[in-house]
Amino acid sequence: MKCPFCGHENIKGVDTCESCNEDLTQFDGTHPKDSLEQGLVKDPILDVAKCNTWAVSPETPLVEVAEKLGQDNQCCLVVEGKKLIGIVTVRDILQKVIHRGFDLKTTPIKKIMTPNPDTLTKEDKLVHALNKMSMRGYRHVPILKDDGNYQVISVRDIISYLAQKFPQD
Repeated sequence: MKCPFCGHENIKGVDTCESCNEDLTQFDGTHPKDSLEQGLVKDPILDVAKCNTWAVSPETPLVEVAEKLGQDNQCCLVVEGKKLIGIVTVRDILQKVIHRGFDLKTTPIKKIMTPNPDTLTKEDKLVHALNKMSMRGYRHVPILKDDGNYQVISVRDIISYLAQKFPQD
């Protein structure tokens, strides 16, 4: 099997490339056509994830989250202990709060959060984030890091990555 990352010819059925140590287990036999496709399947997801985020408890009042989201923070993670139980974005505030008459000072964030968000791991590649965003309609995807904390990748992060990688286009 020819490695799509470095071109090394590996023995059929191996899990990692003998030359570059890239994971070949999810390789479907299609070779990346250009540097964009190669970057999407090779570049580490944490190198692209720059989304401003922070964590709150499920009982945090909506007003606290709404104020902080307005300060160039794109999303808020809702956690109990170290467990991620939800995510809230500016879009959630606009769609779920504005016209429903919630009292911003007394309503807890758990009332409008998106519960049990899908996550990625630091081993996942950029193409995995794009797939989740496309298939599930997400604009933000949490990434579990080694220390048990989360970083978030956003559509904005991916657009910035593409603009930096291909400035001429």
